[in-house]
Amino acid sequence: MDEPVAADPVAAVSAVLDRRQVRTVFQPLVHLVDAEVVGYEALSRGPEGSAVEDPLLLLDAARRAGRLEELDWLCAAAASHTAHGARLHPSMTIFLNFKPETLMGPYPEDMADDIRRARSQLRIVVEIDEEDLRCAPAVALQAASRARADGWGVALDNVGATPVSLALLPVLHPDVVKLDLRLLAEHRDQDAAEIETAVRTYAEMSGAAVLAQRVESDEDILSARAFGATYGQGWRYGRPGPLTADRHVPLAPFGLLRTPEIGLVPTPFEVVSRQRESAPTERRMLDRITSVIEHRAVTNGAPTVLLACVHDAAHLDSATRVAYRDLARQASFTAVFGAHMSGVDLADVHVVDLAPTEPLCREWNLIVVGPNYSGALVARDRGEGGEGAHHRYDHIVTHDRELVVQAARSVLRWIGRQG
Repeated sequence: MDEPVAADPVAAVSAVLDRRQVRTVFQPLVHLVDAEVVGYEALSRGPEGSAVEDPLLLLDAARRAGRLEELDWLCAAAASHTAHGARLHPSMTIFLNFKPETLMGPYPEDMADDIRRARSQLRIVVEIDEEDLRCAPAVALQAASRARADGWGVALDNVGATPVSLALLPVLHPDVVKLDLRLLAEHRDQDAAEIETAVRTYAEMSGAAVLAQRVESDEDILSARAFGATYGQGWRYGRPGPLTADRHVPLAPFGLLRTPEIGLVPTPFEVVSRQRESAPTERRMLDRITSVIEHRAVTNGAPTVLLACVHDAAHLDSATRVAYRDLARQASFTAVFGAHMSGVDLADVHVVDLAPTEPLCREWNLIVVGPNYSGALVARDRGEGGEGAHHRYDHIVTHDRELVVQAARSVLRWIGRQG
């Protein structure tokens, strides 16, 4: 018989992890048209009756104990072991919840067989929470790349919780967008309509699936369909429970998108110049082009990502700082990159301080990604002639949406490489 776990949550979670006692339950995911089960979300619990039986308490205790990544891998290994034992058809999908940091690190050796089986024999979709994407977009992007390298899909959970998740949808490029019907019901009608439009636009452009959570009634099914969802999850279709043997072959399985990877953190200029020819120009012309793209960014009326590379904090005079503060109030996510930025305070702007030797500090870039408008100016210092407004660059302007998104992915990955 297993020994009882402690009443203190931190001590209890340590016992759970040491004894590998996590429990896994599975909630069905269905195709809304015919209620066909096409997969399951694996949900983890602590031992029954313990201080960490509740999943939120389990996660919080693991975080306080400094063992959250170990818990993530244990939950994934336990789910994989159970799913493999149920002999699911290869087209059935298992959704696993991960913190992005977990995917970037190693898994415990005693879980190796189950994790390798998940990579080679199961159809896995990794769920990344909206909050993690909002707070650490670079880590979330790296985690998504790691998941795809393992042959797994990516889902973004709780989309619409903030405008940032909507703006970053095309950058993360999830295979599945998860909408929480209860969360959407808390929004004003206009806000809910904007979420619907942004999600529909992304799904139509990318081919991603939309899954509605908390479907509990026939009315919820209608609401889910109105938001563009084709898949659903909730008590209407079954509560979390044990996974039994199932050889059912789903007729409408989740599809996985092809997401082009850009390799080792190239700069936006390197990304765009691979597909477009650059032309020489002077700084004064870059300023004019920047003004046009900034204007388009804040007048398109939809959640927008705005990313700027300015060489060095010395280029941020008082007028420029005011301009970026104004832009940040209207865009959903704004970041400015450059050297010597540690002392720069721009309200609502994610300021990224880079070492002066980083190649990104040789570039002057403005990248805008939104559902209605995407555009990029990428320019690299030629290192020759001209002062001030006449300083010379090689530059490219593009409105090719996929190319702009690739440039955005490249620059976001520099967050976390602060100098």
